[in-house]
Amino acid sequence: MPSTCPCPPPGFRFQPSDAEIIGFYLINKILGRPNPFDVISTVDVYSNSPDQLPLGNAGHFEENEWYFYTTRPNNSHFLTKDGYFVTSMDEQIFHNNQLVGFKQILRFYLGRPPTGMKTNWVVHEFRVNPNIFPAGKLDNVLQLSSFVMCKILHTQELFIKLSEKRVRDERDSLMIDTDEMQSKRLDLQIR
Repeated sequence: MPSTCPCPPPGFRFQPSDAEIIGFYLINKILGRPNPFDVISTVDVYSNSPDQLPLGNAGHFEENEWYFYTTRPNNSHFLTKDGYFVTSMDEQIFHNNQLVGFKQILRFYLGRPPTGMKTNWVVHEFRVNPNIFPAGKLDNVLQLSSFVMCKILHTQELFIKLSEKRVRDERDSLMIDTDEMQSKRLDLQIR
């Protein structure tokens, strides 16, 4: 009997490229197209500090990163109850030499500008390029310009985990090399 669970299969890891985030996930969400493994919830990202978001333990995301759909505020100020986001310049995202969207990086600070304290929380915000849609294709152009997908990262833990992984990988590769050398020695002694 087939499963009716919209959950991803075991071993599934959500690691889309920037172009895939725009071209597959965000555009399809805006157009109302279904996604067979819809693992991304819609949350008001900009009203809360990132540590107050429903991060949970999503086994399909990489460690210390989470994805959400959200609506971008109409103003350029991203103030929360206990902090604010500082934005970077837009980066262009291309797919097959076509500009499909934009990525903006936001860093979260506790307190109020300009004296806030920098945190380890970073948001990568992805927006669709409205020019990729034919005129009249969308009923709600406002949704196109304000509906975004966010990738939330907790950077310090991420860098610590990556460093620990590198050390483990190096140690494991040394062990493998030693084992291979012992195996070759034994092989030589047998001959």
